[in-house]
Amino acid sequence: MRRGALFPLATLGFIVLLSLLLTRDPTPPEPDTTEPPEERPDFFLEGFTMVDFDEQGQRRAALHGHTGEHFPGRGELEIVEPDLRMRSRDGATWEARAPFGIAEREGAEVRLFDEVDIHRPAQGTRPALDIATRNLLVDLRAGEARTTEAVTAREPAGTLRGTGMTLDYRTDRLRLHADVRGEYGLH
Repeated sequence: MRRGALFPLATLGFIVLLSLLLTRDPTPPEPDTTEPPEERPDFFLEGFTMVDFDEQGQRRAALHGHTGEHFPGRGELEIVEPDLRMRSRDGATWEARAPFGIAEREGAEVRLFDEVDIHRPAQGTRPALDIATRNLLVDLRAGEARTTEAVTAREPAGTLRGTGMTLDYRTDRLRLHADVRGEYGLH
């Protein structure tokens, strides 16, 4: 009687073991060497303007671009020839231009790459100011433009050079971070 009861149990065990051996893949899976597909833009812009308003509905900044491509995965708009105009509290309009830029997802930051030219026109007793630098990050919410690159700031009375800057364009304050040198002449 014991022999008859063990035979079906042994047969069942043998079938389970055989099915495990037959379904097991003897070769390890090959690593996936394919590159992820390149992200493609989901829309294109030509000759466009994007406007940023403050909490009171006043225009804070306007970003113009020759062309733009939006990449949804990164939430970024790549811009050819961006022209960013920002307002100070006293009404002066700062203008920053570059060959290439990126506006991030919510438009709170704009990065300008390569040669960046910033201009503030003369207003009242304030002279015009031109700033040349590279790779500028503009934080529209904070009202600041920052870089760690070399900076040259020119106005009619002279020139300042330094490394790195923070420009608070709302209050018209420019701070050079290091290696500051100036040349001023009397008129």
